[in-house]
Amino acid sequence: MKTSLPLLLAGALLVAVPAGLTLAQSSPDAKGPPAAEGRGPGGPGGEGRGWRREAPSPEMIQRRLDGRLAGAKAALRLTPQQEGLWAPVEKVVRENAAERMAFREQMRAERQQQSAGPDIMAMLDRISERMSARATDVKQLADALRPLYATLSDDQKQVLRYELRHAMMGGMGGGRHGGPGHRG
Repeated sequence: MKTSLPLLLAGALLVAVPAGLTLAQSSPDAKGPPAAEGRGPGGPGGEGRGWRREAPSPEMIQRRLDGRLAGAKAALRLTPQQEGLWAPVEKVVRENAAERMAFREQMRAERQQQSAGPDIMAMLDRISERMSARATDVKQLADALRPLYATLSDDQKQVLRYELRHAMMGGMGGGRHGGPGHRG
């Protein structure tokens, strides 16, 4: 049971990284609320209304995923033997990220087609379906990660735990489930 918690945490990291990268994706022309006055280029004396939060493009999401995977791999300092075990993990992470991006695009398209407010029952059904799919994704990731995890040194496991915390809390910009100062 001792090794299942770190394995679960490692799995959550590799699921959370691409999830966080695609979480903010919405329509390419959607703008978030303006920044508070005095912040960013739209503050006093600046033009416009402030910083705007724009949805990242699929290319930017892909670049960030590439960077996070490369960073995690570099931080782990894998041995040549472990390098071969990393490839299946990275493959599952990329497949899961692509699946989530497609799901979010589908949800965005559905929202644009709705003239009235969201159908609560349909929304609950979609949430349930997505949670089931995420459980399957985590299981696939755990299965792919298990051989690599078995070869990691204690130091590498510590690095993996750090990477996981970083991705889930501060590394993804926070949000309602984490971020700087998040407790719990």
